[in-house]
Amino acid sequence: MVLGPWANDFNNYEGSLLETGSILDLGTGNTVSVAGTLSPGGTGTVMTTALTGNLETSSTSTLLLDLDMGAAVDTNDLIEVSGMASLEGAVTLNFVTASATPQSYVFVSTGEGVSLQNLSITENPFVTASIETVNDGGDVQVTITGLNFAPEGLTGTAGTIADYLQRAMAAGGEGLGEIGALVLNSGSLEGAQSAYDDLAPTPYVDALDSGFLEALSFSDTMMSCSVPSGLYAEVAEGACDWTKLTYSHLTQDSAAGGEATTVSTMYSTGMQRALNGSDWRVGGGIGLSNSRTTNPNGDGSHGMKFHGGASLKYAPGPFAFSAALTGSWGDLSTTRFATVGGATQTLTGSINVSSVNLKLRGSYVIGDDSFFLKPRVDLDTTLVRSDAFTETGGSAALSVDASEEVVFSLSPALEVGTTRRDADGSVLRAFARIGTTIYSESDLPLTATLASDGTGVSGFSTTGAGDGQVWNLAAGFTAFNVGGWSAEAQYNLNFDSSSQEHVASLKMRKTF
Repeated sequence: MVLGPWANDFNNYEGSLLETGSILDLGTGNTVSVAGTLSPGGTGTVMTTALTGNLETSSTSTLLLDLDMGAAVDTNDLIEVSGMASLEGAVTLNFVTASATPQSYVFVSTGEGVSLQNLSITENPFVTASIETVNDGGDVQVTITGLNFAPEGLTGTAGTIADYLQRAMAAGGEGLGEIGALVLNSGSLEGAQSAYDDLAPTPYVDALDSGFLEALSFSDTMMSCSVPSGLYAEVAEGACDWTKLTYSHLTQDSAAGGEATTVSTMYSTGMQRALNGSDWRVGGGIGLSNSRTTNPNGDGSHGMKFHGGASLKYAPGPFAFSAALTGSWGDLSTTRFATVGGATQTLTGSINVSSVNLKLRGSYVIGDDSFFLKPRVDLDTTLVRSDAFTETGGSAALSVDASEEVVFSLSPALEVGTTRRDADGSVLRAFARIGTTIYSESDLPLTATLASDGTGVSGFSTTGAGDGQVWNLAAGFTAFNVGGWSAEAQYNLNFDSSSQEHVASLKMRKTF
């Protein structure tokens, strides 16, 4: 802006914004009066303004200064005043890039001196800085004496990520200048909590948890080839072909707060045969599941998994002993939204999750058709693995390490039921079950670093919010006809203080 050598006044009133650009020429002796906000190049653009005249800021004014701590030149906004400067009000720092190295920046220079300097820095929990007049009273500079990326008061996952970033910046901060600046620009403890929560690999943790539960569900599918009649029919195992449809709706406390919801469907099919007319049975099955997980902030994942396994069972008299070895494999595509320092990034990744499960079950039946009790206990050993991967999409992208966790679980349960036999040979068996599952690990952790991090420091770990013990309720019925066909409908409710899963299934069998 060039107004020329006349008697000019320029007033930036309270509540208004003045972006001065590279030239603001009011003419020698004229004054720019600022009661609102002054930003040389606008937020995020470092610029030097050549101001011909005087500069006067009031107590209501704000100087918005961009600092590029990682730049070799043009490191900060600078107002070069040809005349005098009288400065009051606030100075708000906006970081273009961040650095762990303390630095000083002259942001106002004058030709005739600074008559008043009563500036204060807008409070920022991440930044320790001071303002002073230098060069014999001719210039004003801000000195960054410290950056704390982990201020006190952050909770949960946010505190863990903040500690990681603090260590990485202290190690030189290579590759972290942009994301570090975005965190600094959050400007408040509340903003920092939200920003760090958004950096967490929440959808991957939630997907890992739901994938683990799907693996257990498929193993349970391998456990039953019921028969309608005979001694101890409630635990006896027949020879059959089977097909099962399963629908699951899981809500669980998310690592980033709120509830994550996973909806999955599974189609599975298999067979079981007797070994040489004995009480031994051998079987096999395959399955395909599709799941979609959504989080409160819009993060989510979706994908398919393949399942396969084999079973071995022995049912002598009122006892039944079963074992199943199963595996699951699948890729989940994920979209994550990270809002840091007011900027939202859309980040994408793909996580490969696999698991191997060994299920052992023992059960015993007491009673007859009119009423029976069937106590049982399951012991599961599950290896859950995920491959390393790196997100794309912005400076908040993560590199997530490969993970491998072995989880043991013990599930005692008591089933009660009754059987009705009709004159046409059809049989209806109804049952209800209560039990609990106790896990050796309540959460499956993932460790990650920022993808741009070149410091080599160790990353941060994120886990879900499981209790370690889940309660199980189930009810259903099995209908047998004289042609050897049977249908089993079942509803399960699995819950603890941080999760609730509703499962509905229909299993069709053809008995030989």
